[in-house]
Amino acid sequence: MRAAALGGLAALLAYSHPPSPMDPNGPLIAEKFVSPAGAVHAFLDHATGVVAFGELHQTEKTAGIRSSLARFTDEILPAVAPRASHLIVETWISRGTCGETEQQVTKDVARTTERPAETENEIVRLLRRAKELGVAPHVLDVDCHEYQKLVGADGAVDYDRLLTMTGQHLGRAIEQALALPRPADRPLVLVYGGALHNDLLPNPELAKYSFGPAIDALTHGDYREIDLFVPELVDTMPALRAERWYAAWRPTRTKPGATLVRRQPRSAVLLFEDQATRRKKYEAWLGPQTVALLQAPDRIEAFAVRPWSSGYPPPGHENDPPPKLPPGTPVDIGGHPVYAVGRRLTVDFARRLTAVVLDDGTYSARQPPFDDFVMKSCMFDPGVGYRIWSGARAVDVLFCFRCDQMVLRPVPNPRKEFPWMGADVDNAHTAFVALAKEALPGVPAVQAVSEIRPP
Repeated sequence: MRAAALGGLAALLAYSHPPSPMDPNGPLIAEKFVSPAGAVHAFLDHATGVVAFGELHQTEKTAGIRSSLARFTDEILPAVAPRASHLIVETWISRGTCGETEQQVTKDVARTTERPAETENEIVRLLRRAKELGVAPHVLDVDCHEYQKLVGADGAVDYDRLLTMTGQHLGRAIEQALALPRPADRPLVLVYGGALHNDLLPNPELAKYSFGPAIDALTHGDYREIDLFVPELVDTMPALRAERWYAAWRPTRTKPGATLVRRQPRSAVLLFEDQATRRKKYEAWLGPQTVALLQAPDRIEAFAVRPWSSGYPPPGHENDPPPKLPPGTPVDIGGHPVYAVGRRLTVDFARRLTAVVLDDGTYSARQPPFDDFVMKSCMFDPGVGYRIWSGARAVDVLFCFRCDQMVLRPVPNPRKEFPWMGADVDNAHTAFVALAKEALPGVPAVQAVSEIRPP
């Protein structure tokens, strides 16, 4: 982090820009992208070294705002993972083997940082998600001797030493990851932590906390600094509003999409879409109740469905025997007959699915649901359906992988009225097919679908 903010600034390699210093007094340009993943892709270009993401840490006071960490896990990591071999996360596991000193440091840090309990769950989810995506996750390891050094003569935790030690640990972990074999097509080493430690050009008084300059030298300039800011958290910190990038971003805040402000050719700020703007966009498409449900799912069921509407089988299927389904299975999902039931799914699966549904990167700029300039001449023939619950309310989500289209329909729907809440989801073909295969492992037709999107 720079002097203005402990929560950080963002750094990435500028897309199609030469690696030369930008005018420190020149105006900064805010670039809009459909999704955070699109902004990261554009900025990284052909980078093959280290990409360090920095965040503004969540506190108990801001726990109601979706964190940068959760957004990184759901919206950025899946897009960057195919190019990465390692992910280093700024956290360490308290082993409980270093006695009272470890307990004292752990307790004091928790009280001082005021990080909400959910943060620990989000870190675990990030580590698990990285592993699922084929990226080796790494955390920091603090030994007993280091714990002892963190406590001063007065018995208080020395936070200057703690921040210095954290930066050093991150630097060593990055060096170790760079020394490990990496496939040619997955050269990146990713880092996720506080924006204090990833500064490429730190202020002199904060330089001892940053691994940025050393790793930049080690990689011969193949280092990218990317700080991720949530607008609602920026609002809580006056120091951030004094930064040069803020003046460039502020006029664009209410416009849809993620914003990238390049501070240097290899350092930039990435601001997520303002939630009020984003909510209005999705509510205009799906309605407020459906958006609220997708943002807080608590249960999900998966089904294999027939491509035809219930009661209207095509020729040759009029006398098909009814499928053998478990008691209580719905006859149809979104108006399409159910013929197989998926495995029991967790709330985490529901959140992973809805995160892709509510991810701007899933949709193309000139196609439905947010534009209709390009319309497909494709018959919607779904093969997979989900019923997603939040309390007593539910919504059916259907997928046609042949057309790469998705339709959402409210539940209950006693009049069988099916409002068109559809979208083209070509960009998320791989993600949605992988989820379907995970949910329906015993359905051959689903397992046969290729995760590679047809050209």
